[in-house]
Amino acid sequence: MEAFYGYGEPPSLMRSWSLLPFKGRYKNAVRFTKNGRLLDIGCGNGTELYKLKKMGWEVFGVETDEDAAARARGVGLDVRTGDLFQAHYPDQFFDVVRLSFVLEHLPNPKETLLEVKRILRPRGRVYISIQNARSLHYWLFGRCWFSLDVPRHLFSFSTETIQRFLNSLDLRIKKIQFDSGTRSFLGSLQYCLNEWYDERGRVSRNEPFLTSHFLRHVVQPICWLVDRLRLGDLIHVEIEKS
Repeated sequence: MEAFYGYGEPPSLMRSWSLLPFKGRYKNAVRFTKNGRLLDIGCGNGTELYKLKKMGWEVFGVETDEDAAARARGVGLDVRTGDLFQAHYPDQFFDVVRLSFVLEHLPNPKETLLEVKRILRPRGRVYISIQNARSLHYWLFGRCWFSLDVPRHLFSFSTETIQRFLNSLDLRIKKIQFDSGTRSFLGSLQYCLNEWYDERGRVSRNEPFLTSHFLRHVVQPICWLVDRLRLGDLIHVEIEKS
């Protein structure tokens, strides 16, 4: 993080070169802003927010789950219960706003991002993580796609639809990353297996695909290749306010 994302003192050039093989592991990291304020929308119990605070951010969060928000406040985090509109943050207050697998749950994503735009400083950044409805996983598994998650997910996005959506709000995409991982692929296989059991009136009480370490190792190279082809299951978008 110090070598590539502005956290702390940068290491020597030689050490930075030696760390290049590990850069991909942190490819979706939030780039540091000195004395920066960061808001995490849907921060849960504040696990990620706590890490970011330790790394130098002035952090804030909003969370609709009262118990989760209370746990976050219990470790000293400034987390408000409710949605973004109820928090009433001032204009141009934040340098970074983060929505990690939140946008698909919201009944009002357009209004939420307009509010994000209001509270974000000029040149501020938004980090959004969502599922990719034009992924290879969705094409393979259809209604058994692990990331479909109806009815909890109210919206599905692809790279094309998220770009059109953000363009309509005058928000500029700086970078799109793809990240499949093995959990979604094996979860989709598990859903197919469960459906097969249901059709035959059988009951499956375990999750052999989802919990198999062997299958994770088998599937991992496939997921890596799918991401290189820009057909990954998850999309991480970095956006800049003009």
